[in-house]
Amino acid sequence: MGTQGEFPIWNYLWRPFAGGRDQNNSQNNNDDPIKSPPQSVTNSPDSFTTRKSRRFQHKKPAKLTTSKLEIQSQWISGLQLSMWDNISGPRVEQNWVVSEELKEDIQLYTARHTLCGILGQIETEQSASRIETKFHIYTEQNLLITSSLFSAPYCGTPSKFSLSLLVRLQHLQRYLVLHPVIIDRMDLLVSKLQALLEKTPEGCLSKFSQELITFVHNLEGLFQSGLRPIPVVRDSLFYLPQNTNDIEFLARAVTSHLQTHGCTVVTGSELAPINTFIETLSLFLTPKERQRSSYSTPNQEFIPDLILQGLLITAPKWVSHTPPRNTSTPVSTPNASLNKLPTHSKRLSLNTTPLTVENETPQTPHSNSNSNNNYNALPQGVDATFQHVVTNILNEKNVIQSLLPTTWVDLDQKQVRQTHPFHEYQVIRKEFYALEVKRVIGVDTTPQPGERSLWHERELFKLIRSPAPCVYHMLLEIFRLPPG
Repeated sequence: MGTQGEFPIWNYLWRPFAGGRDQNNSQNNNDDPIKSPPQSVTNSPDSFTTRKSRRFQHKKPAKLTTSKLEIQSQWISGLQLSMWDNISGPRVEQNWVVSEELKEDIQLYTARHTLCGILGQIETEQSASRIETKFHIYTEQNLLITSSLFSAPYCGTPSKFSLSLLVRLQHLQRYLVLHPVIIDRMDLLVSKLQALLEKTPEGCLSKFSQELITFVHNLEGLFQSGLRPIPVVRDSLFYLPQNTNDIEFLARAVTSHLQTHGCTVVTGSELAPINTFIETLSLFLTPKERQRSSYSTPNQEFIPDLILQGLLITAPKWVSHTPPRNTSTPVSTPNASLNKLPTHSKRLSLNTTPLTVENETPQTPHSNSNSNNNYNALPQGVDATFQHVVTNILNEKNVIQSLLPTTWVDLDQKQVRQTHPFHEYQVIRKEFYALEVKRVIGVDTTPQPGERSLWHERELFKLIRSPAPCVYHMLLEIFRLPPG
């Protein structure tokens, strides 16, 4: 109960429900600022809507930025960069269209499902530098999405980003074959994007778009690859009746092929021998590895992470088809007495010329007479062609991008080369990736005096001069079998 001059509290509480029924009291109370609400605060539905829209107007997502990549793809729909905004939540920062332009609601759907999982995570110094990969299958959207989550500065504040690859669901089986390669390539892309956002935020997405073109181009070559599901022995060197290959050369190729986990590139001046050799080496691959292999075709270029592939070399012409050899120091093949095969085995014409060791020193781009490099001696007349292939066809910067070491089989010169063993190869590959990130932001990657660099000091390919005895004996026993 209130005294005269006091305002009863129940009248103040009742006023919103009384409306205009107590006009006298409301008229008398308009002079009291406490007893009457401000004129702008009313209880009409229109004013409530106005206040609500005014409150949430800063949470509307910004207009999506979409650009078209200048490359065609049969299976990649597009790529998307999303960011977590502390005010509006997940939002799409950039969308790159490849084969189709997805609807805006699908883009927002992708951003929400890839970024909402970071809520509640404790940010540490270690987690800030870690790249987290997520793989989602959304049947209702007919999409499969691979996302790489990472942290990067945005307007001076650390923020969470996600780079997503969007593929239609009908390509699921083919995608699963390429999944390890895609994860590795996206990690490199994210590392480059992190460096661009930190060092050159202005215009970083336009520079990053050029990296995406190379990324899509290489994946397109992997997607279109594939040998026959079941190898045909009659198309290999183990069946052909008029085979003129050297069994010792074939043993070296198979030895190196197995040492590099089946990852091999075959080069030559004619398509038919290249594809025959590819069919022979494919007998040592699993069905899944055969799906990541390819026969040689005209104008085909080297594609990193193809397990088995062939390249046609058309120019320049070989300097010497029969390079001179120093035969003063022969190297005996394993158990040379087994070279005498039964007379009924006429499928293989063996070249029993003893293997020699060349004493000439190759002149490589990064080597000198005093350096201890891993190249073995090359015969005279081969160096010019070797430099052409390494520089223009089997560029080392493309070869090192493969997950596995690589064997190079040269059919014209009957030579086999391979990269470093797996453990050394991985170390050199990591250093190369670190240099690639620096290159993107404009840092000079030339080693300074006194600075060690495995990528610059070590040449990638080395010559294989002798086969493994077990492989050599196995091939001899195979060719002892009668034809058919």
